[in-house]
Amino acid sequence: MNDPEAVIRAGLQALVPHLRRFVLLHLEKNYGPDFWQQLSRPGERPFKDTDPRALIKAGISEWESVFRLHAPGQVKQYLHLLRDVANRHAHHESVNADEVSHALATMRLLAVAVAGDQASPEFDRLLFQLSPARAEGAGARQAVPRPPGATSRLTDGALDPDLLDAYSALNKAVLCPACRTKVFKAWPLGWDAHAAFACGGVTLSDPEDRKRDFRTRFARLFR
Repeated sequence: MNDPEAVIRAGLQALVPHLRRFVLLHLEKNYGPDFWQQLSRPGERPFKDTDPRALIKAGISEWESVFRLHAPGQVKQYLHLLRDVANRHAHHESVNADEVSHALATMRLLAVAVAGDQASPEFDRLLFQLSPARAEGAGARQAVPRPPGATSRLTDGALDPDLLDAYSALNKAVLCPACRTKVFKAWPLGWDAHAAFACGGVTLSDPEDRKRDFRTRFARLFR
């Protein structure tokens, strides 16, 4: 799927059921069954709960009075970013490949934040289809196979890097794939400093060589 508009549309459609459930649940709890009247503004289109832009707008406009108590603060940031992308998509404005990838990753983060990990597979599939190697015909990025009964989450709460790829690891707590000691709270933030100066799983001495070695060995964890 290489058409940016098609990718954004597919991502927004995948987001709707998760965001809809979250938005409607808390709006109804706060305002009662006629909550939609709270969202109606003179001269604006009526609130439509299958419209991703309407759901995103509701999440932003009612953040302080409704949603702030039911979601982490990052959710507000995700909503603002996606409002811009969704509006540009609706008006057929161009969105480049990097923006598409970032938007999909943000949709995934938002869906997981409001609905849990079960919301991630559809976004992982879309992100996988955006893999540069796949798009260029240089070989698709393969997910690491899991043994029967295996779980990706380790006892300390971090994810096992052996069972991840770049998109399933993105912004998650991930155990260092080299030293198996350091936990990255939001992969890949901080990987370069760790690899250059601290990682016991890298044996080279020069910091730049250490970073290159780390990134080469664990290329599947990088986009």
